[in-house]
Amino acid sequence: MNRIASAGAYILAGLLMTATAAAQQPAGQIGFVSGVVEVLDASGSVMATSGQVLSAPEIIRTGGGSLVDLVLAVNGRLLLDGQTQIELRRLGASPLVWLESGKITVKSQNADVQIQTKFGLFSAAEWPFEMELTHSGGTLNVVVKEGRIRTQNLDASAVTFGASGNNAFRTYTAGSINARVETTSPSPNLIVQPCLVPGNIPGYPPAQTPPNQNPAAPPAAAPPVQTPAKQVR
Repeated sequence: MNRIASAGAYILAGLLMTATAAAQQPAGQIGFVSGVVEVLDASGSVMATSGQVLSAPEIIRTGGGSLVDLVLAVNGRLLLDGQTQIELRRLGASPLVWLESGKITVKSQNADVQIQTKFGLFSAAEWPFEMELTHSGGTLNVVVKEGRIRTQNLDASAVTFGASGNNAFRTYTAGSINARVETTSPSPNLIVQPCLVPGNIPGYPPAQTPPNQNPAAPPAAAPPVQTPAKQVR
């Protein structure tokens, strides 16, 4: 009985430790920082540091040539390039991030990380997935590197899937876009077939024979060439 009680106590202690560790794990934090990165909230602005705990809502803004990696507790990561601004609108099981401008790379193993833009909402439809979004001016370029994504409220006139000039293509299904598949253009095929004499083409009427002409008769010979006679003086 004492052994059973001791085993039960160990199991209960392990469960409590696991629950405590999960509760202490932040929903989001900064992995590494390169350059100038600001974190803004209602209290003001601070410079981002590695290991800094994130909360929602917060705005993260990077300077030119800067880089910051955000680690999410749901096995997800956000990589922000320079001159990028996002807002963490929701963290937890289903993070929601607003992309104001710039370039962001989203990776997730199993979490529903959603990226909201003024051109539409982008989220995972298949895991693991990785996508890259570049918001520049009045357009948004989306490159799916792994998995599939789902789109909602898409402004098709302003969103481009894939980078211009590459050989990638995607297949489209209702509400989702498959990952790109790299292909090469096939070489053109040259088809050679025998020529068909007019009148022998299936589906067309036979050729008309001119009147007073026997179609079986051989063609008439050309008239001989007339040579002018020599004049004798």
